[in-house]
Amino acid sequence: METDTGEINVISLGTDRLLWQPGSKIRRRLEVIAEPLGSYSVFVMSKAFKTKPMARVGKLKIRDFPVLSPFTFFSFLAFVARAKVRGPVILTAQDPFFCGFLVALAAHICHMPYELQLHTDPYSPMFQTGTVRRKLELAIANFLLPRAPIVRVVSKRVEEALYARGISHTYHLPVYTELDARPRDSKDFEYEFTFLSVGRFESEKKFDLLISAFQEAQEEMPNAGLVLEGDGSQAAFLRSLVKPNDRIQFYPWEMDVVPYYQSADVYVLSSMFEGYAMAPLEAAANGCAVVMTDVGMAGEVLKHEESALVVPPGDKEALKNAMLRIYKDNELRSKLKENAKAVTQNLASLSQVREAQIQAWQKVLALH
Repeated sequence: METDTGEINVISLGTDRLLWQPGSKIRRRLEVIAEPLGSYSVFVMSKAFKTKPMARVGKLKIRDFPVLSPFTFFSFLAFVARAKVRGPVILTAQDPFFCGFLVALAAHICHMPYELQLHTDPYSPMFQTGTVRRKLELAIANFLLPRAPIVRVVSKRVEEALYARGISHTYHLPVYTELDARPRDSKDFEYEFTFLSVGRFESEKKFDLLISAFQEAQEEMPNAGLVLEGDGSQAAFLRSLVKPNDRIQFYPWEMDVVPYYQSADVYVLSSMFEGYAMAPLEAAANGCAVVMTDVGMAGEVLKHEESALVVPPGDKEALKNAMLRIYKDNELRSKLKENAKAVTQNLASLSQVREAQIQAWQKVLALH
């Protein structure tokens, strides 16, 4: 028997600090998902000792989870236990790594249903050859995923990787992609033709590979430039790669990147791995053609030669050739742009994603 939606209380643990920012996409999305629930409490990990005050918007409650405090987990357990007394509760972790471990432990102690969510691809060879932290995360995921009652995956690629390892207790629910295509004031880029990439300047995003590919191709694209928008630990390193005569510009991170999409010609994603990859879809909805590595939803949503040019991750030569091809071939670029925009118009709405998510949570409760 399904639990009435208004009785369900969801407690989530994650790491996305953008939830603290009013108007951020993730906060707007969770506000809508929370509306029909009894409550939706999201704990956000922070590298701090003290707890920030709770932020509340309707049914959504955002709470701090300071990992450096020795009392944080016990406070979390007490919160979960109190919630259990009030009605049906489901615990959910935004990843099957450190968040997943704590949620699984709390669920075991409190005898409660839980799910793990997988928003990245830990079985990508590129993930597995990463840092010591990545290898530790993979070890935790290998322990938790087979034992979890249910696992949410955001792409077929990740679901198939789990199936190959005998993990079939999954449900496929892509992340809702907010496709805001309202006209904005355009960015005053210096170039007649602009390649754009936005995101976190971290090693797995391979902005260094993108810079190198563009540097090798720019002589054949005399009026083209590359714009990189974002921030991260590699920001200084990436800037150091740019030579005085390179047509490459950096812009600081902004919450609203739509003006960048609307001012660019081609969006480029150079990541080594992704769970889903929303940025190419956001860019396509705003009129960009897309070149992307074969990660996330590539092949499932945007398809090679139909709505994007898709290249192997880490292959600089393939990336360079794809950029040259889409620059030189106006007919191809127009076709990819038109087809990609049509794809975005058929993506699930937020209300459809919310309904699917709540149905999945009801099934998790029924299993317990």
